[in-house]
Amino acid sequence: MSRVGVSLALKDGFLSAEKSANETLDLARQEADFFIHSSSFTHTGARPAMKPALYTLLILASASAAEEPSKGVLTNLVESIASALDLEYAQPGSRAGGAAPTKVKVVLGGLARTGMTSVQQALTQLNFTGVPGMPDLLDAVGDEIDALYSTGSIDAEGFIGAMGRRGYEVCGLNMGGKLNAAAARLGLKVILPRAHDTAEEWATSMQATIAQQYDRGRERPFTWLLPGLGAFAEELKAAINDGDGAKASELDLRVMARNYAEHNERVRKLVPAANLLDFDVRDGWPPLCKFVGVAVGACPTTPFPKMGTRAEIKPVIFVFWLLTCIWPALPLLPLLVIYLIWAACRCCCARRPAVAAGKKKKSR
Repeated sequence: MSRVGVSLALKDGFLSAEKSANETLDLARQEADFFIHSSSFTHTGARPAMKPALYTLLILASASAAEEPSKGVLTNLVESIASALDLEYAQPGSRAGGAAPTKVKVVLGGLARTGMTSVQQALTQLNFTGVPGMPDLLDAVGDEIDALYSTGSIDAEGFIGAMGRRGYEVCGLNMGGKLNAAAARLGLKVILPRAHDTAEEWATSMQATIAQQYDRGRERPFTWLLPGLGAFAEELKAAINDGDGAKASELDLRVMARNYAEHNERVRKLVPAANLLDFDVRDGWPPLCKFVGVAVGACPTTPFPKMGTRAEIKPVIFVFWLLTCIWPALPLLPLLVIYLIWAACRCCCARRPAVAAGKKKKSR
């Protein structure tokens, strides 16, 4: 996001063309820092003194997002806000899909926080085209997500077929094993990744990060803008909590750990051994290369990707929280952007006569 060329200030909770964008962003960073470094990422609402700064941050992000219409709105907001707040953010996979229709070859069959994002990035480096993770997933294949989770107009096999027609060879990232049974029936390769030594460690990591994001997906404005996201989040949350979509702070870690272990066992029984890679991501490239048919000599020697860290998840969680916190202002964003343009033009026009007068005076 550009931090120059736009002048903003906070005045009675509104915007005026008096202070620099950097000053406003500093206030927004204070709120982001307060949010991100809290123990659980959980807030019920923005502190009143910070709301104007958050409105400004969202407006600036929206303006930046408009500069790259090829990306989705949600993806642009996350990237823009992450840039403004100096946060790390990256997503593997392709928003646009492949160059031509193909068939899905690999399905990622694990739950969130198991290293799937790292595996997706590794497959990308091995020249597989993969469906991106959240929030890019919603921008890239939002219609198919709605059809699978909300309207039920396609089933898991239909979703896999649709991903192939979009040019994707890998899918399943952030889908909580939704596609595993269909993948087994279709004879596809399934990767079941792990990134923790125990189920309890996984549950703790899940509660502190992705579960917070699931909570936001079930709130306004997401339930209005992306109907499929609410059902998507509800199903994923229920899958780790005995069918109960409780809030992250109310999740039982023991229940989550048990469901994680049971999920992995179901996948091992469901998918034929020849088509399943039970993969500890800390083992690196060799098992993955062998599984997908990459020759030993062609297997990368660089460090195995490490993505989806808490630092990279923070921008996504923050943007989801930000939107649920100040969503009533969203309809006003176009008007506020127009106001900013008008204020900037007015400022420039006001300076021109003074500059011209100064030049005439000097010429005399």
